[in-house]
Amino acid sequence: MDQRGQPGGEDDPPVRHCFRSIHSESESAGKSGSQMIQFRLCCFGISGGGGRPGFALTRTAVEADNRSRSFGVKKEIPVDVSRSQTRLRLALDYRFSIGHTLVALSAAFFPRFEASKLILTNQARNDRATGGSMKSLRCMTPILTILLVLATAQLAASQQQLVDFKHLATITAGGAGANIIQIGDLNGDGVPDLVVSVTDDGVGVLLGNGNGTFQAPVFYASGGGFPFSVAIADVNNDGIPDILVANEDGSVGVLLGNGDGTFQPVVTYALGTGSAQSIAVSDLNGDGNPDLIVAGCCGAGGLGVVSLLFGNGDGTFQPAVALSSGAYGADFVAVADVNGDGVPDLLVSNSCTIGSCGSGSAGAVSVFLGNGDGTFQSPVIYNSGGVWASSVAVGDVNGDGAPDLVVTNAYSGSVGVLLGNGNGTFQDAVSYPSGGINPRPNFVTIADVNGDGNLDLEVANSCQGLHHCGRPGPVSVLLGNGNGTFQSPVDYKPAGAGPNSVAVGDLNGDGRPDMVAANGCGNESCLTFSLAVLLNILKVPTTLSLSSSLNPSQVNQTVTFTAAITSSLPISNGNIVTFFSGATKLGTGTTNNGSATLTTSFSQAKTYNIKAKFAGGGFLKGSSGTLAQVVNAN
Repeated sequence: MDQRGQPGGEDDPPVRHCFRSIHSESESAGKSGSQMIQFRLCCFGISGGGGRPGFALTRTAVEADNRSRSFGVKKEIPVDVSRSQTRLRLALDYRFSIGHTLVALSAAFFPRFEASKLILTNQARNDRATGGSMKSLRCMTPILTILLVLATAQLAASQQQLVDFKHLATITAGGAGANIIQIGDLNGDGVPDLVVSVTDDGVGVLLGNGNGTFQAPVFYASGGGFPFSVAIADVNNDGIPDILVANEDGSVGVLLGNGDGTFQPVVTYALGTGSAQSIAVSDLNGDGNPDLIVAGCCGAGGLGVVSLLFGNGDGTFQPAVALSSGAYGADFVAVADVNGDGVPDLLVSNSCTIGSCGSGSAGAVSVFLGNGDGTFQSPVIYNSGGVWASSVAVGDVNGDGAPDLVVTNAYSGSVGVLLGNGNGTFQDAVSYPSGGINPRPNFVTIADVNGDGNLDLEVANSCQGLHHCGRPGPVSVLLGNGNGTFQSPVDYKPAGAGPNSVAVGDLNGDGRPDMVAANGCGNESCLTFSLAVLLNILKVPTTLSLSSSLNPSQVNQTVTFTAAITSSLPISNGNIVTFFSGATKLGTGTTNNGSATLTTSFSQAKTYNIKAKFAGGGFLKGSSGTLAQVVNAN
C-alpha cells in the first residue's frame, strides 16, 4: 500500500481513484453472530486513450466479538462494463469466503447462487461522465452506489457449503517422481501412515506421529524399474498390511509387512506386458485370498492390458493372466461391484478409444463385469467426457445406491462424471473443470470432506507443461451437491511442483478428513519430490436450545431437560451434552436426532440456573444454552 492507502507496488496497474469503504453486515452460518465486512474499491487501468477497466478490492471482516480478520492485501478484478441509460452494470468473475459465508461478486460466475451480484448505479452529477465510449469511461466523476448481496452458505440442495484446508507442512526428500500416495496404519498404533511410489527411490514409508506430521521416509526397493503405483492390503492373511507396487517396466513388487512399520525384501512378479501403471487388490474369484489387478500398456496393437495375478493366500501369486482393456493405454484400474450382484467388477481408465488417439482424442473407460470365478465379460467402453482419461474412482455421488464413476481427463482439464444405472451400465459423462490454471488432472479420489453427507471430489492437478506455465498445479476440491452434480473447484496449492496424486484421511485425529498430495517435483529444478499435508480446518457453528419438560416444577418432581442442537451440518448421534446446575454437574446425555436429554429432580424450592454445554467436535463448533428452572415447594 502506498502512503495514501491505495494499492501500490512496482507491478500494480495505474490507480485512478479509490472510493470510500463499503460496509455490509451479514449473519454468519447458524445465525450465531454477525460480521461487518469492509471493502475498499479502487479503479485502475482506465484512461482516455483506452485500456480495459478493472478494480482492485481489499476487504476486512470484523467479527461479532470485534476481532478483525484480513483477507488478502489486494485482488485485481477485471470487469465487463455495459450501459443502459444511466445504469452501469459490471460483471465480475470473483468470489471469496468469510468464515462460512460465501461472497459472490458475479451472478454469471456462480449461477446457482440467487442474486449474487455487484451492481454499480451511476449517480453522476453530469451527463458527460458517462458519455462517449466505455473505453474512455473515467471513474473519478461518478458517485457509485454499490449493492453487495451476500449469499450465506447453508446446507441445502440450492446452496453451498464451504470447505477449508490449511497447508500444514511440505515433506521434501529423496529423488524426483512421487507418483501415487496411499494412507494406512502400517505399524498398528492407530495412527495413519503414508506409502508413496517414487520413481528415483522405490517405495517410501512415512510413519505418522498422529498430529498430521510424519517421520522421515524409509525407502524400499520396488522390485523393478520406475515404480509408479502402490496399494496397501493384507495379502498373506496375517492381519498385517503389506505393500504392492506396480513398476512401469512391467513388473509387480510385493513387500510383506512385519507389523511394526517395516517390510520384508521385495518379491517381484513379471507381467509380460509393456508397462504397469496402476495396481488394485480384491478377491476376484471368491476363494478368500486377495488377488492383484494391474493396468498398463501395451498389448497387441497398442491396446491397454489388465493383468490378473491370483493369490495363493500366503503372499505369493500365480502367473499373470492378461485381458485387453478394449482401448489404448490402460492407465488406472479400480475395483467395485457396479451391478449389485456381489461380485467385483473392474473399471479401467484408458488414454483414448480405439482409432482416436490423435490430437484431442476422447478418453475411454472400460467396464468389466465379473463372473465371480475370476473371469470377466468383454469390456464395455464409455467416453470419459474429455481427452486422455488418466484415473478413475468409484462412489455413489448422487445417493441413489448405485455406484458412479469419476474420471480425470488429463489433456482437457476436466473430470467426467458417469452416473451409474445400478445394472453395470452408465450414463454419458458430464464434465466439470478440474481446477487450477491450465491444469492437467492426474488423479481423483472421492470423499466427503465437509461433513454434509455428500461425496466430494479431490483432484490432483499438475500444470500442462510444468516448466512453461510458471506455477505448480493445485489440489482442487469439487464439493458435491448430493445429486451427482458438483460445485466449482476450490484450489489449494500443495507447495510443490506438479501433484500427481492425492489421498484423503484423518491425519491428525480430529475427526475431519485431511489431504496429502504427492508432488512429482519438490521444486522447479525437480531434483527431489515432496509431499504436502493439507489439514481440514472447517468448523461450522452450532446453536443449542435448552428446554424443560415442566417449568415451574415442584420439589422432588421429575423434570427432563432437552438440549436441541442445530447447525448447517447434520448432528450425528452419540455426541455428548453436559448439563449443569450452576457449577454443579448434573450429568450427561447423548444426542439422538440432534437432541440430548437429562432427567433429574430438585430437593429444594428455589430457582436453578441450568446450562447445557455441547463441546463440539469434528466439523462442529461447541455451543451452550441456559434456562432458569423454577422449583416450588409442595
